[in-house]
Amino acid sequence: MADRDASGLDIWVMNADGSGQSRLTTGQANEHDPVWSPDGTRIAFSGFSDSEPQIVAMNANGSGIVKVSNTANINRSPAWSPDGTRIAWRDFSRSGVSISNADGSDPRGLAVGADEPNWAPDGSRLLVDLQDDIWSLAPDGSDPLRITTDPAADTSPAVSPDGRYVAFTSGRGGGLDIWIKDLLFGTEIQETLNAVGVADEQADWQALGPPPDVTALSRPVAGSPGATLTVDGTGFVLRSVARWNGADRPTTYLSPTRLTAQLTAADVASAGTAQVTVFTPPAGGGLSLPRTATIDPAPPPPPAPALTLSRATITATWARSRVRGSPL
Repeated sequence: MADRDASGLDIWVMNADGSGQSRLTTGQANEHDPVWSPDGTRIAFSGFSDSEPQIVAMNANGSGIVKVSNTANINRSPAWSPDGTRIAWRDFSRSGVSISNADGSDPRGLAVGADEPNWAPDGSRLLVDLQDDIWSLAPDGSDPLRITTDPAADTSPAVSPDGRYVAFTSGRGGGLDIWIKDLLFGTEIQETLNAVGVADEQADWQALGPPPDVTALSRPVAGSPGATLTVDGTGFVLRSVARWNGADRPTTYLSPTRLTAQLTAADVASAGTAQVTVFTPPAGGGLSLPRTATIDPAPPPPPAPALTLSRATITATWARSRVRGSPL
């Protein structure tokens, strides 16, 4: 997903390899800051008005447009809650961060002066940059906790998928660098080191893949070229790969509960069994427990066609005969 400058900024989607590019917005206003909902079915973005960009949500194909914000000033940086029911954003009308339900209902301001909201993975807290530091607060704006205290400006918080770490941008070294804070022990580590005038910003974490589990397999037939194996289970994601006796096979993601894998002719050359696993790299996920696949023997060739009679007529015919012999 991207905002592309054609005639103004518009929202586009495409496959991870750059194929299948599709334009979702076509207005004259600039649409930008697109973010996927956690279940991948909706997109929130800022746009639909050059004078006062609003937060807007739509389906992944561009339909079902809903205006989430409706204010007289700029709105930007939308962030979905982990359960997809709420959206937080930078609201310039309220000079801080606002939050509402994903359909735009029940909007309210949370923290004056806050910017760049980022949700904790369990949805219990929002992290923001406020007063040049990183703060954590409840989704109703209560219980504010200061996370960083350095005199330099700390901005752009991003909570790790396990909720233990916060990545952020800081100017502590003169340039802008990525730092990580361990929320359990309070330690801070500088991840990048730049000269003055060089900036690393907007860090983000790769989502953890769920542990894959294989529950059922189709039964390929021996001797069938280009056999396709259907793998059923749970915890599958786009980057999950099916393995046949430990070797990766070209895999197609169909859903969180189904993959298909293309087998080689050698894989199914003869009847027998093989071990199938699913691997989800690189963070979380991991390798599933193996499950045994059965390669069925090829069916016997069909018998040769046989002649069958459904009706027959028997006709008796007499012929002359002569008995020869001598009298007794």
